[in-house]
Amino acid sequence: MLAWIYEQLGRVDESAQTLDRVLEKAPDGLGAHMSAASAYTRLKRFKEAEGAYRRAIELTPLRAAGYAALANFFLQTQQKPEEACQLADKAAQLEPTAENQFLLSMTRRTRGDVAGALAAIDAALTLAPQNNTYQQVRRELDRVLQSAKQDDGPR
Repeated sequence: MLAWIYEQLGRVDESAQTLDRVLEKAPDGLGAHMSAASAYTRLKRFKEAEGAYRRAIELTPLRAAGYAALANFFLQTQQKPEEACQLADKAAQLEPTAENQFLLSMTRRTRGDVAGALAAIDAALTLAPQNNTYQQVRRELDRVLQSAKQDDGPR
């Protein structure tokens, strides 16, 4: 909470120092690492954010949350698209929720894998057929696929 207050006051260095102290005191605290990673991301301290997400994965390697969070971090910061896709795939394998399938679709799309993105968004829609965002992404992927087919058509 103190780190957040410092962040809101624009005292970025003090916010980061507070987060560092929290992680020192709770090196095995999953919540501390996930919260710190999120805060580091807002502070644009991407190296620290990535490290905290990786530690969260180490703490709970059989749960999807850490993998999904790091994949989403890479997606948001436009870093490591290949690794983002691998992490999203791992999250979807561990916990095949609609959210994880959607994340997998987004990471595949970023890599230019439209067919893979379609497969993942279809899986998300199977689990959450009424989700408007998933439906919209599905339509957009259809348009991209149709456009690609027209571009590759006979000449």
